[in-house]
Amino acid sequence: MSSKETNLTSSTPLVCCTSRGLGDPTNTQVPAGCLVVLTYGEYNDYDYYVVGRTLQDVDFRELKEKYQKEAGLYPDISGFVEWLEEQGLFSPLAHFDVYLGPLFIREGKQHRTRVLVDA
Repeated sequence: MSSKETNLTSSTPLVCCTSRGLGDPTNTQVPAGCLVVLTYGEYNDYDYYVVGRTLQDVDFRELKEKYQKEAGLYPDISGFVEWLEEQGLFSPLAHFDVYLGPLFIREGKQHRTRVLVDA
């Protein structure tokens, strides 16, 4: 699949929204048009759920809190994603999770920004 088919370019920002204790907890805003990886869980059950694109500028901490008021303290992540879609804020994208194996290490620049939503 080419970048033209997916509408991605090398300058398309990728944001990883996580509930783990990494990233800048003061900035949970993501601009419109960014690719986002929504993750959930902690420790053994930490995983990503969906890759998508923001359709408007969004503040994921604010949206999470708003959704939890409607859905309860421990909402299902699939319901949150559906709610984001209904609000016209997020569009899930077809994607591949490609595991390269345990022998790969990361050196150099990382091409993402981590956003801490659950502080």
